[in-house]
Amino acid sequence: MQSAEHWLILSLNRLEYNYKDLLEADKRISERWKRNKIKFKFTRDKSILIAGTLNYINKINNLGTKKIFAIDQSKPKILELNKFNNIVFNKTNYKKIYFEKNKFDFIFCNGILSHLTFWKKTLKEFQRLLKPGGKLWLNLFGDSKFRRLPINISKKINKKEKDIIKKILFLEGWNIQKINYIQNMFFWDNRILFKKKKIEKYFSDIGFKKINFLKRGIDTDLSEKVFKKKSLRSLYNDGDLRYVLEK
Repeated sequence: MQSAEHWLILSLNRLEYNYKDLLEADKRISERWKRNKIKFKFTRDKSILIAGTLNYINKINNLGTKKIFAIDQSKPKILELNKFNNIVFNKTNYKKIYFEKNKFDFIFCNGILSHLTFWKKTLKEFQRLLKPGGKLWLNLFGDSKFRRLPINISKKINKKEKDIIKKILFLEGWNIQKINYIQNMFFWDNRILFKKKKIEKYFSDIGFKKINFLKRGIDTDLSEKVFKKKSLRSLYNDGDLRYVLEK
């Protein structure tokens, strides 16, 4: 008989998104774009880079062009699906991204910067890689009383304990998206909380010409809660910081 620890170890390899999860992610990002009156559509000759979490890759793969590149610290198994055989994956540490200058028309980054202590280097790389007039979708953790609440909890739990909690939730039947939400809320190794005015000044300093802060989100997003009830600003501040930046 295999030990409980053995089954926990085996389950780690299955903690990835499946295609059903991607379709749910499609709905979320589509609603965010709709509420902020954003439309992305590209001709077949345009190039797109997806940086970090690839749970929105199905949506990005249906924006018109098939010239899509993806980067992260490891390759997700979801890319083995034939549906995504047009996507070129490159492993990266995010400090230096090995593409030529002015290569991409659109970069989609939905959270990785909030987990990188060297986020300034990565953001400068995104700016370098974009063509003039190219756009960057960016999602950041905004600084607030609410976002600071879990800090002490995370400091008391080591990496092995965090992995065990994730595996237990998986064996309990939790959806991977919910597991990742719990991980992002409580069990991160690095978390950067951004102040709206400071990060927008940095965007300008490194060469972004247009900065579009997105006030709306889906109903569960902090930004949407603040949009609908201004009194929540004292707890959530500006909520989630989502932007479309133009070079």
